Amino acid sequence: MKQFRDLDIFLENEDEDEAFKAITDSCGQYWKRAYDKEEASARFVPNSTYAFEHAEGDSLEHAGLVVMKKENNAWYVPNIVPLGKGKFSYDEYNNIAEDFANNVLKKATLIVPFKFELSKDTVSDIDILGERSAKLLKIFSATANKSTGSSHPSDQKRWFSFLYSVQGKNIYSDDIEKILIEQGWSEKFALKLAIQFEFSQALLAYGK
Repeated sequence: MKQFRDLDIFLENEDEDEAFKAITDSCGQYWKRAYDKEEASARFVPNSTYAFEHAEGDSLEHAGLVVMKKENNAWYVPNIVPLGKGKFSYDEYNNIAEDFANNVLKKATLIVPFKFELSKDTVSDIDILGERSAKLLKIFSATANKSTGSSHPSDQKRWFSFLYSVQGKNIYSDDIEKILIEQGWSEKFALKLAIQFEFSQALLAYGK
């Protein structure tokens, strides 16, 4: 399953100003520091924020990227936003994140030796659910009548087994919906089951 890639920056003993000056100086032809965006966000965001902009011309989209402080000396990119279209596909978003990591951050580390990490662009159902829960959901999807959802008693029993297995885990209903669609469910039933999932997890948490 495709996902938007996370980009994290770690400054250990490196000075923040020096590190972000090195990043700025490494921007090259298509990247630039967006000082105007930083000034605008300073009124609303208490922590340090660094903004960058990617121009069109190298096969990538026109985009804005923000680096925000997470905790201690850890920084992250919370979002990459399109500046010339409505929204990005997974590939468009991830290509920009990868370009910033490889063509800007990597160069900057030659000046100031900080570390950065770019997550995978795909994630499996096992990554999200764990091996046992992923197996239970796969069994449910493989055997259920996909025109009735979880209403048949046998299907409902398998669905409940899955729901019970993931209680307490930090799993989002959006991810459940995507996994179900990949397993052959229609968007309509995947959404209905994802809503059931969200309700069941809240109910199980309340009943503890």
